[in-house]
Amino acid sequence: MMRNGLVLAFVFVCAVTVAAPIIPCHAATAPVAAPVTTIDWSRGDIQDTPANCGEMVFKNLKDKHSYSLLVRGTTSGSCSFQADGLKFHLPSSFGPTTDGTITLFNFLRVGSDVIVTWQPGF
Repeated sequence: MMRNGLVLAFVFVCAVTVAAPIIPCHAATAPVAAPVTTIDWSRGDIQDTPANCGEMVFKNLKDKHSYSLLVRGTTSGSCSFQADGLKFHLPSSFGPTTDGTITLFNFLRVGSDVIVTWQPGF
């Protein structure tokens, strides 16, 4: 769930009982906010971020444009990308970034599709 630019991840606590076939679950009382990086492409077609990979939210991706993003995070992680009304297509080789290196992501938007290529390990 997204609220005020943060993705809220809820922790669920489940208990298994022998007598009941249903596993009762309830949300923990405090949500855990997962970091979200927002990239506004109106600021330029080439951008970089010191953020580690995680959820990336894009704004202002123009149709029939290409973009480049350098991710300079220090911790290995997998990026996910989203933008309203767009579908991101990731290569089969897509995986986590490498600790302490720069990863280059390229995005090509055509209609509602965004083709993603990446080069890890710089």
